[in-house]
Amino acid sequence: MGGIVSQSVSHLFPGASYQRAVTCLHILDAVFGTFCRAPTGKRRTIHKEADLDAFLRQEANGRLQLGSARMRTALLHCLFHSVEEIRLKAFSLLTSEASHFLESGGVVHEELWSLARRHLSSPRPQDGAIGALLVQLSLVCLKQVSDAEMTSRLLEVCDQAVTNFVALQRDIASSSADCPIHGWLLTLTTCLSDVEGILKAVERHSSLTGVDYVGTILNEALSLSQSVLQYVLRIMVPRDQHNVAEEMATQPLHRVAPSFEDTERAFLALVENSQRARRTTFTEEERQLAIERITSCCWLGIKNGCLLLEQVPRISLGANGVSYPLDYSSLKGIMDTFVSVMTACRHRGAIESCAESLRRFCQLVSSCDDASTAEMPSAVLSEALKHWSEKKSRSSLTRRSAGLPLLVKALIEGDRKDAQSSLRRAVLSVTRLFPARPGHLTPDNNLDVPAAEKLHLLCALAGSSPLGEAMRVHHNAVFEACLEGLDSSVWVVKNAAYQLYGTVAPRMLGQKRTREEFAGHDTLTPMKVFTQFPCVMAALSGFGERPRGDSEQLFFILDFLSRLRPASHDQNDRTVLFDMDKCDIYTSSMREKLEPFVAVVRTQLKSRSWKLRLLAARCLASLCHSPQDKVLSALSALASSGETTSYNELQARLRAANVLLRVDPNCIPAVVDCFADDAVLNWWVLASRNCFVQMELLDTLSLLYPDPNHAWKSDLCEALLKKLEGFAAGGTSAPGHSTPGHKLLRKRQAAWLLSTATHHRPPDRTTVVTSLMRVAKAESHVMEALLESLGDACRTDSMFSVGVWQQLATELVAYAKSGAHHRTHLADTVELLESLLQKQDVPNPTLVRECLSVSQHYALGQSAGGTTVRALSLALWSRCLKLSLENPAFGTPATLGESVHAWLSSLAAALEGRPEAETTADIVWFQVARSVRTTGHTAFDWASRCDPPDHVVLQSVFDITLQLLQDGDPRIRSEATAAFTYEARTLQPRPVQPNLAVRDLFKRMVQVCRGQLEVVRFLMDKLHACDSSTHLEVERQLGTPNFSTSGLFEQDESEVFFEPMVTLFLFRDHLKVAADDSKICHGTELEALFSEEESKLLGELKETCAILEAFLSQSGEQELQLYGKPKLHYVLTALLCRVDVTAHVLKDRFEAEGTAGTLQVQRRRLMQLWTPPAL
Repeated sequence: MGGIVSQSVSHLFPGASYQRAVTCLHILDAVFGTFCRAPTGKRRTIHKEADLDAFLRQEANGRLQLGSARMRTALLHCLFHSVEEIRLKAFSLLTSEASHFLESGGVVHEELWSLARRHLSSPRPQDGAIGALLVQLSLVCLKQVSDAEMTSRLLEVCDQAVTNFVALQRDIASSSADCPIHGWLLTLTTCLSDVEGILKAVERHSSLTGVDYVGTILNEALSLSQSVLQYVLRIMVPRDQHNVAEEMATQPLHRVAPSFEDTERAFLALVENSQRARRTTFTEEERQLAIERITSCCWLGIKNGCLLLEQVPRISLGANGVSYPLDYSSLKGIMDTFVSVMTACRHRGAIESCAESLRRFCQLVSSCDDASTAEMPSAVLSEALKHWSEKKSRSSLTRRSAGLPLLVKALIEGDRKDAQSSLRRAVLSVTRLFPARPGHLTPDNNLDVPAAEKLHLLCALAGSSPLGEAMRVHHNAVFEACLEGLDSSVWVVKNAAYQLYGTVAPRMLGQKRTREEFAGHDTLTPMKVFTQFPCVMAALSGFGERPRGDSEQLFFILDFLSRLRPASHDQNDRTVLFDMDKCDIYTSSMREKLEPFVAVVRTQLKSRSWKLRLLAARCLASLCHSPQDKVLSALSALASSGETTSYNELQARLRAANVLLRVDPNCIPAVVDCFADDAVLNWWVLASRNCFVQMELLDTLSLLYPDPNHAWKSDLCEALLKKLEGFAAGGTSAPGHSTPGHKLLRKRQAAWLLSTATHHRPPDRTTVVTSLMRVAKAESHVMEALLESLGDACRTDSMFSVGVWQQLATELVAYAKSGAHHRTHLADTVELLESLLQKQDVPNPTLVRECLSVSQHYALGQSAGGTTVRALSLALWSRCLKLSLENPAFGTPATLGESVHAWLSSLAAALEGRPEAETTADIVWFQVARSVRTTGHTAFDWASRCDPPDHVVLQSVFDITLQLLQDGDPRIRSEATAAFTYEARTLQPRPVQPNLAVRDLFKRMVQVCRGQLEVVRFLMDKLHACDSSTHLEVERQLGTPNFSTSGLFEQDESEVFFEPMVTLFLFRDHLKVAADDSKICHGTELEALFSEEESKLLGELKETCAILEAFLSQSGEQELQLYGKPKLHYVLTALLCRVDVTAHVLKDRFEAEGTAGTLQVQRRRLMQLWTPPAL
């Protein structure tokens, strides 16, 4: 147990990754929660008394060192982590009653306060959150001192927040950079949330002095939050619109959310005013940075202001023993402030945060005993609905009507008194006032279309999880409003209806939500839909029995019905829908209602719209009770088709038949028996003049005749092959080349031929594939089908002979070189070639050289192949290189080394491009990892066998592999992990974890280059953490950060799996081993090398210590001021590692001189100023 605790503490170093930090903190939390005793004496464990006493005796002896200064330091470092979860967990452990961290004297509240002020002066939201937590920890420390000092410090927090607000009003461009308000608002919220610890102490001090400090602080917090919110809302409106905004400010529901363009114009005016006040001129970059800071300050001010505004009434109305009454007018003022933010702001994140605070506030007031206070959310909702009914709403058309829908949703969700009544009133009010024909409305820049606002409101209510069950009874009304909106000609209304459909339809169908919007988990049958949602039938009846091709409303109705569970799967539905004569409980009037409905759907099979025909076919498949009859009807229509037959209807009927055959395969034998003359089917496929009908027929044949041994199928294959080859030979002059759907048909025919030829006799698959390959060179659609089939065949190791695979590979290489290819097909071709080279006996010298030439051409970016092609070419290049290195017959010895160096340069260049190409970086890095897995080990061994060893290759493979093992993507780490094996691990030849693989990589590098001075120089260079001298980087890290626009929200820690801090210690340890191995052959050179390093280190240590001493003397000589700077700790750790290695190498010289040397003196000086991580 002691070892586990010690390791957990050691791994909580500055810059630790999320995975490492959260694991260690949970371990410590479990240890404290299981074994430690609270000050009250209450045990927190279910363990036996004797076992617990024995463990506590061990703790008394210091074996676990719980509550030690080392552990406290590690937890304090976690307070500066970039992830909030880590910060809160560390804070919880530091303030735990069982830990006693704050009683041991090591944490000084003044130092915490100073450090917090430094973080709160930063414009970054992460620094503000850290500063708020440090202030709270400082107040908790004062709890151990006196209530008076805690009260004084909390008053100081309020005063500082007010001071920053005054500076904000004076010059927001300057204050947003140097003294932003949002961090102090969050600090007040954080401190006031600790009612039992902080506020109770302030109340005790108030009782002793007779001064109401609690009321003073809470009044100040309430006034400040309201003032900040109102001021921020005002400055986001351009000055020329202030008069209108002030007129509407008296009634929060009448506010208008300014557009983003207006807000940017207002912020630009603020920046120009700041320039005039300071009598300076900003560059374009400085002006943009100032606008970014003002924007961030406003949005974060709204978010944190709303949190503080909700925290004050929570203290007042909560049963926490704190006396701070708020009357109705104060609570109404808080409500009006929330409503003002929701109606006058457009930033999605800000209004969502405000809506959450408003919801919690409504829960508080609706739970009050006072009737008027409890009815406040309902009264505001009624006022909003009334205002809406009078069509006075003037919110923004964009951004989903800004905050109005979220406002109404928050009011209803927070009404604990009668949420269902409020919801019913809102839905009925909206649907009743929905215009019957909104199509005549036109959008206006200043006045919204009421229909769009109401649809957005219904969308917000339908998507609410807390209101999910209550909304079920309103789904019919909501869907009816959605259908009416889909019929509008105004884009904003139709767009709102699209969003509402995507929200309410899955909930109506009873589907399980997955990554896909509709994922085949339908539970409703047709009859249940007709019963529960009569609006669907009513809407369909209005279309009549004529095909429609331009109705968005009809499209979504059919889309909705096509997702139902097929009626043939439910006997009850089959009886209800189609065998009603056998069911006495349904009347003839019900049958009369259903028949026109089915007739309307059937009529859409003749629609000129392809998407409507397909949806109608799926709807009939959902409604059909007898798949056999429907399939026979479709095929009979095909048999009797003539010149006047509608191909649209025929294609839709066949699509419905194919869907039914897939839904109910049991009907296939009966349908096949009705067609004894197989030649008729053959004639249909070849003689039909409509491409879409032919595609559906091929699907029908595949479903009806899965057995490939029919003689007529062989004839059909030969006929189709001749047809395809004849078209390719004829070129563009061939008849029908411009027919709609012709290219899709060619792809479908090729796919059908390949699928059919997979399992049966002549023409065999080899004949089909070789014939299609000739056709595919001229037709991209055929090539697409062929590449997909060959890829599947290659993966399944199908029965192609080696000669056929080699022939296909040669033709694919020629196709890739020709340039007459599609970019997507080129990527598939390169990927297939890489797979073919993995098959046994397929690679030969000529093929490998040709593939190497193609892969180099595309990997080096010498064509317009695109990122995917270049990435896949790296993998193909790696495969060719591996074959050439393993078999000299495949490569050219004279150019092999040059090819290896070019390959490594390409991999390194691909890794360097990640920050500039985030959208395509994943596939590039993944293919680089695959390349290293394929050839990294082989290239490493080849370089080590060269005479002399090729250190450039060894070092490049090492660097690239280490970089991949540090990546945050587990797929990339997994590929890089499999690149090397370590012979010493006999039971586990391949490391299964990246941390083991990293250590194996270091061991292999040192073993391969044992006794060589080059590896020592290489590892020494890696220990230099910065390009300049260490003291310059330390001075830069201790200085005031200059945040750029891109760095405003930048995280300090590197998002890597294997942190740079850990690799420093690996470099240090293995550098010692490499240096020891080199002493035998290169003792003199080694000592000279490290003597020079010693002289450099002495200068860097003196300068670094001087900078640290000057900094700490200004901040009270406390190392705590160095916390929160992981990059600083990394640089200092690298310096210390260099010192340790140099001292290790020069140990013999130091012993001969009889002194520890100046180097060790400076090292001890550094250790007195800074504590390194105990890794």
